[in-house]
Amino acid sequence: MASTAAPAAAIQPVMDRENVAPAVKRVDDKQAKPAEKKRDRPKEVKCPRIVTERYKCVRTGETKTRTYVRGRPLGKGGFAVVYGMQDPSTGENFAAKVVAKSTLEKERARAKILTEIRIHRGCDNAHVVRFVRCFEDAANVYILMELCSNRTLADVVKARGRLTEPECAAYAREIVTAVAHLHAHRVIHRDLKLGNLFLTPAGLDEATGGGGEDSSADRNERGGGGASAGGGPGSDPALDDSVTTGGRLKIGDFGLACRVESDDERKTTICGTPNYIAPEVLAGSKGGGHSYEVDVWSIGVIIYTLLVGTPPFQTSDVHATYKRIRANAYEFPEGVVNEGARELIRGCLAPKPGDRPKIADIAAHPLLNAGWRGATPWSMPTPRVDMDKMERSTKSSTRSA
Repeated sequence: MASTAAPAAAIQPVMDRENVAPAVKRVDDKQAKPAEKKRDRPKEVKCPRIVTERYKCVRTGETKTRTYVRGRPLGKGGFAVVYGMQDPSTGENFAAKVVAKSTLEKERARAKILTEIRIHRGCDNAHVVRFVRCFEDAANVYILMELCSNRTLADVVKARGRLTEPECAAYAREIVTAVAHLHAHRVIHRDLKLGNLFLTPAGLDEATGGGGEDSSADRNERGGGGASAGGGPGSDPALDDSVTTGGRLKIGDFGLACRVESDDERKTTICGTPNYIAPEVLAGSKGGGHSYEVDVWSIGVIIYTLLVGTPPFQTSDVHATYKRIRANAYEFPEGVVNEGARELIRGCLAPKPGDRPKIADIAAHPLLNAGWRGATPWSMPTPRVDMDKMERSTKSSTRSA
C-alpha cells in the first residue's frame, strides 16, 4: 500500500517545503559576527524507545501508523545520531538517521536535510545504501535506511593495515560502479571516504575471516545468524556477483551530496572531510567552483589509503593538510605501490580537475582487474539510468516519500 508521511500537527513541518533556495551563502570571516559557542548537535537528539510514524494511505486517505522499536546507537555525525530500529510487525531492521528539529531552525539546515533526502531516495544501486522512507514527529526527523554491518572500510584498514592490490581492487570495482551511477544521474557525492563506505554483512564476514570484529550484538541488530568463514578482502568469489549478493560495500551518507542541473554547472560550497577534499573545493568561488571531478579526487585518496595504509595528505593539523592538498604534496613510500597503481593515483590526484580521469577510465585501468576471477576481464556495468525517478525525487515534497 503506498503511503505518505504525515507531519506532526503541533509543529510546523520541516519537510513540507517544495522550494528551498539551493545556494548556501558563506559569510566572509572579516564580516562575520563573533563566533557563538559551538553546540553539540547530536546531543540534542532525544529519540524515544518507541517511535510512531503516522502516514496517510494514498488509496483510502485514511491515517495509519507504523511503530518502531529503537535499538542501540550505531554512530553519529555533525547533526544526527544513527540508531538501529526494528519494525516489530515484520521483524525488519533498519538504520535510522535521527535529526532533532531543534537543529533545523535555520533555512540553511532545512535545505540541507531536504537535499539529502531527495537525492538519496532517488538513488537505486546495489552499491548505495538503500533509502527506505522518511517521516517526522514533534521532536525529530527520521530517515530509515537499509541496515548494513556498522563497519566501514576505515575499520578494515585500521584492523589490517595496507591492503594488497587484489584486495584493494575488490573494493574499488564496487566504488566506481556506484559513483558511475551517481554521476549518470548528475549527483556529486562530495564526501567519499573510507568511513562512508559501509561493509555489507557478507562483506564484513569476508573481511574479518568470519566475525572477528562483528559482535553478536551487530549480527542480532541486522537479523544475521552465525558467521561464515572468510579469507580476507576479495577472497569470496560469490561476492563478485553484486546483483545477486549485494557485494562487499555500499556508499552511504548523502549529507553533503548535491545535484547539478547540467554537466556544465559548478558548485562553490566549501565542504567535505579534510583528508579527502579536492583543491578546487578549498578554492571555493575564487577557483571557479567544482563538479564531478571532486569524487574522482576522493577515489584517488581512497585507493592510495587502501594500498599505503594512511591518506596521502594527512597531517596532525587540518590547516597543514589543506596546505599540502593545495601544493599537491604527497609521496609514495618506497617499494609499497607499483608503478601501474601509482599512475592511476597520480591521475586521480591531478591538481587540475580537467586532467583527472573519468570514472569509466578508472574502471578500465588494469588495477581494477587485479584478483578478478571471471572468465573475461572485469568491465564496469553500464549505469541503469532512471532520470525520471531522480527528477521526481528531487523536485517533489519529501512528504511523498
